[in-house]
Amino acid sequence: MTEVIAVACVIESSLTLAAEWPQVQMEYIVPLLQRLGESHQTPAFRIACVSYGTADTMPTPVLSKVFFSPPQTMIKDMREDPQKLGIGQTDSGGGYGMAALEGLVAAIELFDTLKSSVETAMSCHLIHFASTPPDPAERPMWNVSMALDSVTWDTFPAELKKRGIYYSNVLLRQIPRFTELQAAAAVGPVQSPWFTVRSPHVLHLSGFPQKGQSLGSQRVLCF
Repeated sequence: MTEVIAVACVIESSLTLAAEWPQVQMEYIVPLLQRLGESHQTPAFRIACVSYGTADTMPTPVLSKVFFSPPQTMIKDMREDPQKLGIGQTDSGGGYGMAALEGLVAAIELFDTLKSSVETAMSCHLIHFASTPPDPAERPMWNVSMALDSVTWDTFPAELKKRGIYYSNVLLRQIPRFTELQAAAAVGPVQSPWFTVRSPHVLHLSGFPQKGQSLGSQRVLCF
């Protein structure tokens, strides 16, 4: 049975992150996806993308929400037309932070929709890219599913765990809220990157197999 590897990229839309996006793609996204592709037998990749701005972004702080699809189109847009995905469309939040909880909850909704339509085995990864702390919001306002109305930062890790979603993040600087979130959501120990990480960037990883573990078709995704 072909295993679906579902990866949702949740991306802050700030100009700060956009300025480093080409390097983030080549130096972080490529090795992360390659490791997942190497470590599963005949994987079927599906990649989704959610981008979020500030809470006052009109008409909604969720700038882009692209459902899981084969990786070729998404990877091409990430490389050639990141603004199409919302990347680089807002400033850094004017000191109030970004609507990160909205973006993360939107990603959970995409996973729920995917799981309702796929019957094969599935490995789920949410990778969060950020350079700005979240705004003070404690609950989402723009979610579609009423079941997620009461999600908070404290309960979000439990929502991930009960769905079997691994949460990792790529932070362009230390952001304590996201570090704490990853520690609370991690299944097993937090993993160290096996590739070079630029200072002051910080990566917190979970759910990536060790090199050589369960090597399958060694399918490689290229940018």
